[in-house]
Amino acid sequence: MEAGQGSDDTAMAHLQRARKTRAQGDLAATHRHLSEAEARDPERRLPAVRAERIELLCAQGRLDEAAEELQAMAEVFPRNIWVHRRAGELARRTGDFVTAHRHLAAARALDPDCQNGAVSVLEAELLGDEGRLAEAAQALQKLVAAHPDNAWGHQRLGQLALTRGDAAAARTHLERALQCDPDRLGPHLELVKLDFEDRDFDAVIDRLEKLRARRGTDPMIMTRLAQAYRLSERHAEETASLSAALAAHPRDPRLLHYVVLTRAETVTPDLLARVLELVRTQIGHDQAEELELLALRQTQQFHAALRLMRRHRRTRRSLAEAQRLVRALFGAHHYTLGLRYIRFCLRRWPDDQVLWSAYVMEAMRMGRLDEVAGMLDTAEGRAPAATLLGHRMTLCAYRADFAGAVDCYAGLQALGQVLDPQRILMAKLIFNLADPGESETLFARIGNPGAEGGGPLHRGGLPGLMALEFELELQALDSVGGYDDPADWVRARPTSPMAAIRLIDGWRSDREAVPVDVVADPVPRRIVQYWDRPEPPEAIGVMVESWARAP
Repeated sequence: MEAGQGSDDTAMAHLQRARKTRAQGDLAATHRHLSEAEARDPERRLPAVRAERIELLCAQGRLDEAAEELQAMAEVFPRNIWVHRRAGELARRTGDFVTAHRHLAAARALDPDCQNGAVSVLEAELLGDEGRLAEAAQALQKLVAAHPDNAWGHQRLGQLALTRGDAAAARTHLERALQCDPDRLGPHLELVKLDFEDRDFDAVIDRLEKLRARRGTDPMIMTRLAQAYRLSERHAEETASLSAALAAHPRDPRLLHYVVLTRAETVTPDLLARVLELVRTQIGHDQAEELELLALRQTQQFHAALRLMRRHRRTRRSLAEAQRLVRALFGAHHYTLGLRYIRFCLRRWPDDQVLWSAYVMEAMRMGRLDEVAGMLDTAEGRAPAATLLGHRMTLCAYRADFAGAVDCYAGLQALGQVLDPQRILMAKLIFNLADPGESETLFARIGNPGAEGGGPLHRGGLPGLMALEFELELQALDSVGGYDDPADWVRARPTSPMAAIRLIDGWRSDREAVPVDVVADPVPRRIVQYWDRPEPPEAIGVMVESWARAP
């Protein structure tokens, strides 16, 4: 018989303990308290107890069981909005968008006025996963209009702005999220990411140290803080912050991953082996093996990594294992086998960006451009449109097909899914290949990738500097009406990288490859160091003169 309302032995009291221990990451204690709660509710009348069981199953990675429990709960509580919302979230997480939409529709029917912010969150996330970013933004705008203090809505709008490459709008939304909830970690970390991209490490350190003062040695904060100190070359502070974090969280996988990632290449092999053995005695075998594989990859021991994966049959049980095997195969120079394995994996995970990127880049390096084009054609309808467009753009760049690359970039813009690597690539292609006389038409169509974000061009990283150089060249060309011959351009603008690139590209395309047997004597293998006088040594001067005499 259940104890009285005020007792600590009621179902709800045990439920509260289960929630608390789950939040602390102690899933064994969560299971124990939840079992006690369920023993005091044998007929399963309390939805909150069943809901906590579902949350525990999700935390344990037992998603199929959680989905089954949610389906059973929906039959008992068909008008419980939490059940449909959580079932939709779980279906989205497992990639079952049809089921996710069905539960979203059921939740919307119970909440026609969009009062439940969590349902709007699900809708926005689902639209975003499907690449419908404009609709996702509209759903989020409705969410923040109905719930102006919903920090998550503002945070997600900031993330969408980042996807579009609009850093200024992203900062506005993220700062608004922090006004709603100053202690929310997500917007802080997104702003840290922006500051990292701007290489403003002082701003990163200042924000993270303030977070550390409020939240303690949270591993998510401390790994980023250590990285900022490392990039600032403040190595003593990096070591101190890492030591403090590891003292508080000695088994945290993020901290251990960071240590191996940054130290494996700089310690002796025997010390690295002793450290990994010590770690293996403290944490689970699978996690220790992950760190060992990371160490082997960092130290370029790809053949050893392959042996380790094969010994434990860690090849394709999961997407992460498949990605690691792909990296090891290419690192060990098994290129043909690596490409064959990726093609196999893409049949199972057709939308994975890591696999696609590895396949496209490695196949292009091997000269298999037609094969890449064929693979992209056969993936139509199975892989996300933005993924395929991004890789088609890379292929066009490899072939110097500027018009094709522009078409792909415009397609990505129409989907609202231009990522930073694609924006940088487009800026490089404009700098290297665009006809200055057609720049006005080009920018009217796709904008200027190097000028996005609204900030000063010289602070916009490599794309911004390229955009600035391009503008300077346009001004110089306008004053003379352009040049018919790149050589004339180079003579008129001898310090212009753009003019030099156009001359070299034209010279290279007009020449046939010289047969190996008629190549002139090899360049002498000489290394000359000098730093104490303005004029170079004679050996260097001779080389410079030989280049000056070249056609």
